[in-house]
Order: sequence, then structure tokens, then C-alpha cells
Amino acid sequence: MSVDYAEHKTDTRTVTGRGKKRRVRLFMLILLGFLVWAGFTIYDQYMLAQVKADQLAETEQELAEIRQLHDDYKLEIERLQDPEYIEQKIYKDLQMKQDGDTLYQLYP
Repeated sequence: MSVDYAEHKTDTRTVTGRGKKRRVRLFMLILLGFLVWAGFTIYDQYMLAQVKADQLAETEQELAEIRQLHDDYKLEIERLQDPEYIEQKIYKDLQMKQDGDTLYQLYP
């Protein structure tokens, strides 16, 4: 009694060939979706980084201006320790005069 295995054997190549094409197509579709999502995410991160870089440059500019103003105030404080400078400020800004001086004001 010999068993013929050829009768039970089915043609699996056509089924697996079609199935393989479907799997490859599904894989490519999933890969394409992932790449689109990754592209949008990278673009969004790039734009966010550009905005933050602009804000950083703006803040550094403001910091430089404030430091310059701070240095100017420190210099003014040092100058105000000198009595001659205080006297000059009084004459110039407050328009005060010493005894015997004449104050002239010119109006355009």
C-alpha cells in the first residue's frame, strides 16, 4: 500500500505569492504613513526651534541693553561721590547759582 502524497499537495505558491504581495503592500503603506508622520513631526520641531531661537536672540539683545544701562548707573553712582560733579549737576540740571553769579536764560 503506497500513499501518493502528490494528491494531498496543493499549489501554495499562488496563494503565498498573492499573500506576499498583500503583506508587502500593507508594509509599504504602514511605512509610508510612518514617514509622513515623522516628516510632519520633524517640520513642527524645526519651526518650534526657529521660534525659540528668535526669542533667545531677542532676550539676549534686551539683556545686553540692560547690562549697558546697569554699567551707566554704576558710573553715575561713582561720579556722585565727587563733590565737584555734584556741584556741576546742581548748576546744570537745577539751574541754581552761587552768590555773586548771574543766571542767564535764553528762550528761542
